[in-house]
Amino acid sequence: MGEKPEGKWAIEAFDFLRLFRRIGRSFVGLLFLEIGWTAYTLLLQRVMTTPWTLKITLPPWLGIHTPLDFPINVSTIYAVGLVLVLSGWILYSGLYRYFYAPAALIFKPIITIIGVAVMLAVFLANILIWPLTWSLERLRVRSWKREEDPARLEQLRKDGGERPC
Repeated sequence: MGEKPEGKWAIEAFDFLRLFRRIGRSFVGLLFLEIGWTAYTLLLQRVMTTPWTLKITLPPWLGIHTPLDFPINVSTIYAVGLVLVLSGWILYSGLYRYFYAPAALIFKPIITIIGVAVMLAVFLANILIWPLTWSLERLRVRSWKREEDPARLEQLRKDGGERPC
């Protein structure tokens, strides 16, 4: 912001941005954002005389062959914009931390205990299944050795146990 803007509207816009930089994280900043959104939608209402229609055609496998029509007027745009501005301000201001911190304090130990319990259960299941899998692996190796050529097995033993490609 080292450049000086030219024109009265540009100076006012820079002043507004400087003001918002100072108070943007407070509820007054949220109020300014909502007032700005309201003013924008009022200007949009003057331009938009007839409502738009959003037509959505569903895939034929759903069985609904009539397209869905959603009228979009200024009040719909205003309501969606208010929710988006509010959610963006909650992220920008850090208000979400007031709800996230207590939940994290409560749920973090619970999730840790559940994670350790699951890891312990998987470890115990591996120990219990290990004799079965080990014997199946030995059977598989023995059947492989029976099917292979004995001269080739002897060559593999001499080469260090690796199978040539």
